[in-house]
Amino acid sequence: MKSKFLVLKVLNIVRKVPISRIAYFEAHGKETYTVINLQEIYLDKVPLKVYEEKLKNDGFYRISRQQLINIQHVREIIFGITTTLIMDTGDRFTVSQRKVSKIVKAFQETGM
Repeated sequence: MKSKFLVLKVLNIVRKVPISRIAYFEAHGKETYTVINLQEIYLDKVPLKVYEEKLKNDGFYRISRQQLINIQHVREIIFGITTTLIMDTGDRFTVSQRKVSKIVKAFQETGM
């Protein structure tokens, strides 16, 4: 099976990154951070919606207005008053209530 890549342009560098390495995307205003791990983070001007459309069939899920996560990088889900994802980077994200069942189902399917 051929690996899929995402081409990220950062300043004067264009880099191919395997999508399997991307843990999540996080929007801040008009900028989007692409997080591989805590030492490898890219910032660009591509809206989160563009990445969501491009990666919708590759295990990426929108969990809130600001985050698009790679389900393969979710380490655990904590249920409580809110539902929290713990990523393999150590980051914690609250899942929008209307998206919880879809995220839990996708997470369970990764273990099969």
